Amino acid sequence: MKWNIILPLVATVAIAAEASAQTEPTSGDRDKLQGTWVFVKELKDGKEMTPAEVRELYPEPYKRILFKGDDCFVELERDEDTTVIIRGAFTLEASDKGKTLQVSRKSKKKEDDYKCPYALEGDELRLFEDAHLTHILKRQK
Repeated sequence: MKWNIILPLVATVAIAAEASAQTEPTSGDRDKLQGTWVFVKELKDGKEMTPAEVRELYPEPYKRILFKGDDCFVELERDEDTTVIIRGAFTLEASDKGKTLQVSRKSKKKEDDYKCPYALEGDELRLFEDAHLTHILKRQK
């Protein structure tokens, strides 16, 4: 009789713990992101873009991202001699659809926020801007 009560309770706790693990962002990813990441490839529909294609799509292409504490600094290349730094705060979210990185600029304007799915494996970070564009970054040593 006791097993009839205990087994469903154990199963319910296990399912709740698994669901919680899938939907709560891990502090592990936040810690692993800390440091400087360099953009090494841009993919469009799974194919690597040429520098000219990247420049056409992004007049000020991404160079690097620095994650420091809760802050994020994105470096853009205006031209050969000039870079622009954009500062924001970052948060990580997880759901049954995957992990999401959100960068909120200090301006507090909704249009300045950037949110995208991400994948982190070792020293490689992938940012999925949309169904067609993927940014691949490597940790700067």
